[in-house]
Amino acid sequence: MKRVAQLFIIAVFAITSTQAFAQQRGEQRRALAQRAMQAQQQNDRLGLDLTDEQKEQMKAIKMETQKSILPIQNELREKQAQLRSLTTSENANFGKAEDVVRQIGDLRTELQLIQLSSREEIRNLLTEEQQLKFDTMQGRKNKMKRTQQGQQLRKGNR
Repeated sequence: MKRVAQLFIIAVFAITSTQAFAQQRGEQRRALAQRAMQAQQQNDRLGLDLTDEQKEQMKAIKMETQKSILPIQNELREKQAQLRSLTTSENANFGKAEDVVRQIGDLRTELQLIQLSSREEIRNLLTEEQQLKFDTMQGRKNKMKRTQQGQQLRKGNR
């Protein structure tokens, strides 16, 4: 009887885990598709007047970029959670936390390098006029991002 109960628990766990994994994979695919659509809409808003060929090439670049970035972002989130655990638990371990901080830095660097490479590939698809518009929009986007980060920091200091 005890053996049957153990098998039942294992089966329930296996089914639950499989469903959770499948759901997560589906969410990741939807997120990739949504990001590609948002990128297309952004290009339309920029007024880049892309040719159909440029649109397809840009879509492919952005999809590949997202595929590369997603696992790194997931690992980054895991490391951030690990860091919180190491520094806030009853038995805080700041030596290990320091190693995790370095790993987080490496992951962020890797993300930025992938994004930089993607941006270069996209710029190479564009004409000089399109590159100017693209660069102008990137500057605005970065300025908005810095403003939002500053606002978040100020909220945190209250």
